[in-house]
Amino acid sequence: MVLLDGTFKCVECSSPFTFNVGEERFFASKPRRCPECRGLGGSPQAMYPAVCAECGKEAILPFRLRSDRPAYCSDCFFKGTKTDSAVTTGNC
Repeated sequence: MVLLDGTFKCVECSSPFTFNVGEERFFASKPRRCPECRGLGGSPQAMYPAVCAECGKEAILPFRLRSDRPAYCSDCFFKGTKTDSAVTTGNC
């Protein structure tokens, strides 16, 4: 099978884009979306509202929360992540 560079039309935005031999080997098939639309990941991800267990602010989560698990807003989540990593690495 001979691999050649090719120009294709994106199924999302209709922009033409070039697809080279190295990319074809990597993807193992011809793409249907241009690099920009491939990076967007297609359909938007569903988001779910929740209340932060730490501060009470509204949190928007990329998954449906189980009732036995706490939810955290992004501020409290990252604040907790820094604290947890310092404790586990011994850098308190």
